Amino acid sequence: MFESADGLFGTYITEKWLIDELSSLHNTKFSNARFKRIGENEGSFSRICLMESDSSGSLPRKIIIPTCLTYVENRKRRGWTQGDYTYVKYLLKQYHNTETLFYQYARDVPGVPHTFLSYALDKDDRGIICMEYFEGCNTLPVYEELGVEQMKSMTHFGNPVEDLLRLFCIGLSYKSRKEHTTVLLQYYLGTITSLLPEMKNVVTLEQLELWYEEIFPVAGLWTIVSLYASYEAAVSQLPEDHTRTKSVQEKIHGVASDILEKSINR
Repeated sequence: MFESADGLFGTYITEKWLIDELSSLHNTKFSNARFKRIGENEGSFSRICLMESDSSGSLPRKIIIPTCLTYVENRKRRGWTQGDYTYVKYLLKQYHNTETLFYQYARDVPGVPHTFLSYALDKDDRGIICMEYFEGCNTLPVYEELGVEQMKSMTHFGNPVEDLLRLFCIGLSYKSRKEHTTVLLQYYLGTITSLLPEMKNVVTLEQLELWYEEIFPVAGLWTIVSLYASYEAAVSQLPEDHTRTKSVQEKIHGVASDILEKSINR
């Protein structure tokens, strides 16, 4: 993880290893395999690849491949020149391995993307998830804002505490988030209980609101860090734009204000 890698786009995942693993697992032959980096900023602690191929088996022509990014590549892309950032590996391991567990246990839940290959980040540094590709998906930069109706389309993903909190803080303006949090939590509750009916009498809107309030001071701090890091990465190759900067500053200031308010009122 702390050395340069010669695999796909600066990772330890090579084309040969990946194709061999998929071929063996799915009894499929690949030809004319092509790889390209995709997504806003092409990944943060990872590299996001799109694999297109002419396969002879059950696998689709297009597969999304998030691969764990090396520390060396992270230094290059973020411009880190001083300080010790070795902790990044431990963050990445926690995030990636939690994600692999989620897809493992939620694979039968409607709406969860199907995975074709998944390895936790371990000693060989080959953390990877191969999943189905959804046509027409767009990535919204962190300096832009979602409308409430757009946000509803995403509020059924993740857990009802930290993931939703981060999504609301990053995707909505401060004013919009304050006005619509309860509505969005209610929408989340209805969506998740329709997918998991056994949760209908277990989780209530009041509980969701309580969890949201309790976790905000802690999760909000991490959201501030991720907001700035995402913005820094997203605009690193773009000309300076004060409008973009102001949008992110207002989101960060709003989260900080709420952290103080909720900490005082606890």
